[in-house]
Amino acid sequence: MLAALSLAAACETPPPEFELAPPPQSPAAVNEKSAALPRAWVRVAGGPLTHPAMNAAVAEIKRLRLWGAMTSHLTRLNIRARPGESAVPQDRHLADSLYRSTRRGEGRVCRVTFYPRAMRDDLAKQRYYYSQDRLPVEPPTMDDFWVAILAHELTHCRDSGRTEKVALRVERRVLERLRAR
Repeated sequence: MLAALSLAAACETPPPEFELAPPPQSPAAVNEKSAALPRAWVRVAGGPLTHPAMNAAVAEIKRLRLWGAMTSHLTRLNIRARPGESAVPQDRHLADSLYRSTRRGEGRVCRVTFYPRAMRDDLAKQRYYYSQDRLPVEPPTMDDFWVAILAHELTHCRDSGRTEKVALRVERRVLERLRAR
């Protein structure tokens, strides 16, 4: 009898599994660290105007649930701003990223440097072109621009050497998600 019950139990088909969507997270929960994933040590360095903008950009990328995919391979992430006209590179880059191994070889480091003056100038140019019907979509807000540029630069901080074309695509998709909210 016991063998018959064991055989019957072994032949039963398992119940179907249902994948539930994760519950919505509160803004406070988005910033909590999870023990399941190794986390990059994040340092945000900026002045009274840039520091809150960079922190908000990090929080928004987390809210969009892109943070893990963009930073899970990093040991350290340094985000900084170089304000003022004299800090803007000659090529008028809005931000730069540097991706390398740590000195001791224990992980990967990404350093993102924003040039807020170049960002403001670029947004002003976009607004002008939009007012002249030379841009198809309205330029982002400055807050959304910080998020998109951070996502762009984090895309460059990947082992596969993401190209500018890929980073621009990521930036565009992030802006689309920000506009859709």
